[in-house]
Amino acid sequence: MSFISPSVFVVATWLAAICGAVSIASTLVSAIVGYQLAEKSTREANVEIAKSNARQKEAELQILQLRFPRSLDIDKFNKAVAMMPRPTSFEVLYDANAPDASFLASLIWGTFFNAKWTTQQTQGEAPLKAPPPNILPYANMPWTQAAGGAPWGISVVVSSQQEVNEGPLGKALAKAFLESVKGPPSQVTIGFQTSEPVPAGGVRIIVGPKTP
Repeated sequence: MSFISPSVFVVATWLAAICGAVSIASTLVSAIVGYQLAEKSTREANVEIAKSNARQKEAELQILQLRFPRSLDIDKFNKAVAMMPRPTSFEVLYDANAPDASFLASLIWGTFFNAKWTTQQTQGEAPLKAPPPNILPYANMPWTQAAGGAPWGISVVVSSQQEVNEGPLGKALAKAFLESVKGPPSQVTIGFQTSEPVPAGGVRIIVGPKTP
């Protein structure tokens, strides 16, 4: 028969207790760390979901805006026009195939008319006409381009390249349109080459289709 001394038994008991405590502590720490990692992962996932939802809403808003007709912030545009040098004359043309072009052109024409700008358009804004058939290359161009503008958006047409580069009116009008036109984003172009030249010091505004 063998005997275990009391001291050995006590030591063994304490060792077992310590090992048990360590095991419990390890399990507890592991659970806490696991919970923190899971919580962090959940937070990051929620942030990504929120960003994704925001991007989706922004995309839906942009698509919705494309369906809206263009309009004009009249007060803002009036203030901008009041600060511009007056042209020798102006005209406002629009693409009759663009559903909202006539309305936007009428707002622009009315603003210029109320500002006492000189014009030969006694009946208001007018639809674009076909370019002269015997003047190339304009005869084969879209009507907006033949009149000196871009295929779409709003175009400011002046009399020469020098007016494009140095004239204050064309740049001021382009800036005013960019800041005042409401609705879908609208491209604004400054040009001068046209089948029917603009008089010196004059300006032609062309309202084409919405930007595709």
